[in-house]
Amino acid sequence: MKLDVRRGFTLAEVLVTVTITAVLAAVVVPSVVNQVKKGDAPSFTSEIQAINTAVSQYATDNRALPSALGDLVSQPSGLSATWKGPYLSTGQDLSTTSSVYTAAAYGLAYADTIPAASVCTPSNFMPLGVTKVNGVAITTPGFSNTDPTLTALYNALYNTSLSVAPSNSYTGPLYYNGLGGNVAKLYICMIAAKVS
Repeated sequence: MKLDVRRGFTLAEVLVTVTITAVLAAVVVPSVVNQVKKGDAPSFTSEIQAINTAVSQYATDNRALPSALGDLVSQPSGLSATWKGPYLSTGQDLSTTSSVYTAAAYGLAYADTIPAASVCTPSNFMPLGVTKVNGVAITTPGFSNTDPTLTALYNALYNTSLSVAPSNSYTGPLYYNGLGGNVAKLYICMIAAKVS
């Protein structure tokens, strides 16, 4: 009579398999995560482009820039003759609660009030205030340039691949300083501010 002997895997075979799997994961996972973050950039920039188009149309109709993002959705007082909005469709790229807009790609919440004085360099751009990044208020203690979502946003806008965003930024698409403090400022400077 012949015995049915089943042979299992040796410890060495199991260790080799686990090691190969770990090495592959270490190589593949960071690449996939970076590609996912890069995929957020087109969504984010299309949202900014939607606001940019709305601001341009508002400026053309009213010969002035909006004083608040809410002016793009509902008619401000005193502009009944020239306001032809709504200029921004809140049901497509942007969602709104009251007049605070959220960019889905980076979890940004925009402040409704638009600063009167331009902080953007070059100065022909209108600053769009950001109050939250990935749902975290920029005034939250501990929030800083090391936040991975802020770094991903910085890399997308400046076309770089930094592991940590600079501590402050004063030129180009982002203006920010004082992150994590009561006077923190973060502006996106991609909205053309032209009054025709």
